[in-house]
Amino acid sequence: MVEFRFRIKRFLRFDPNEIKHIIISVLVMGFIWAFDDKSATFNFTHWLFNYARVCAFIAIVLIVHIITQKMFALSNGYRAEYRSWTIGLVLGVIVTLLTMGKFHYLLMPGGIVLYHLTRQRIGDFRYGLNTYQSGLIAATGPFANLFFAMMVKTSQWIFNIKSPFLDEMFIFTLVFVFTMSLPIPPLPGVMMFFASKIVYSFLMGVILSYLLLLIIFNFYSLIWAIILGAVLFGLYYWFVEKGET
Repeated sequence: MVEFRFRIKRFLRFDPNEIKHIIISVLVMGFIWAFDDKSATFNFTHWLFNYARVCAFIAIVLIVHIITQKMFALSNGYRAEYRSWTIGLVLGVIVTLLTMGKFHYLLMPGGIVLYHLTRQRIGDFRYGLNTYQSGLIAATGPFANLFFAMMVKTSQWIFNIKSPFLDEMFIFTLVFVFTMSLPIPPLPGVMMFFASKIVYSFLMGVILSYLLLLIIFNFYSLIWAIILGAVLFGLYYWFVEKGET
């Protein structure tokens, strides 16, 4: 823990270029999500206020995602930096415009780049960049978001909080978790996929189970999602991995 605290203090930061990429991602995803403000008639002032509100919770979700990856990367002797993905952002804007904001679920803002901290990994097994560890680092982002969404919803239940802001942030977070877990470069999902297909099948099974429980049964439970994810993992291993051997 002493070493980890030192790494956090010494290396946990956002450089100016990274901040620029984060701002671009937030503004573009805000436009995608807030394009259709559900108003009967267009009012620019109302739309602009809604856009600012959406950008606020998107910034929270993205920062949770990146900070978690950065901290876990440092614990393993790497430095993670976020980079936006121009093609993914542009595709999201195009789909939003073509559907007039009815389909605003194509959220593929970017991913992380890992740098090897030479002195911090002296003596570690597999000294250089490690594919498996890279996948685990990438996976911490979506799972931190999933846990964050669960905590937000649980807090609303416990304290009886009625907040459209939190409700919309919860839905956005779930969509964000799913799209970022897709095995499309340079999204975190591709690092998760190539690190270990077996581990990826479990992680994606948990995410899909949580979403399906919510959509079909309106039931929120990360515990049941983990159980169902384990079942999906077992099916994948039995019919795919074991079948190949």
